[in-house]
Amino acid sequence: MEDKELDLDMYWHELKRLGTAHGENIWDKEAWCEPFYEGKTAADAFYEEFPEHKK
Repeated sequence: MEDKELDLDMYWHELKRLGTAHGENIWDKEAWCEPFYEGKTAADAFYEEFPEHKK
């Protein structure tokens, strides 16, 4: 597995973890990958989509 693929896998798992922790469904991996390719972290992408969960 290439580094970028491994990074994307880790990003996706973090998004899913955040979604579960906050009771949100994170399903469409393809749509959620765009922020990853823009250089955003999983947390940044999640809290941009669900700002009500940001403390």
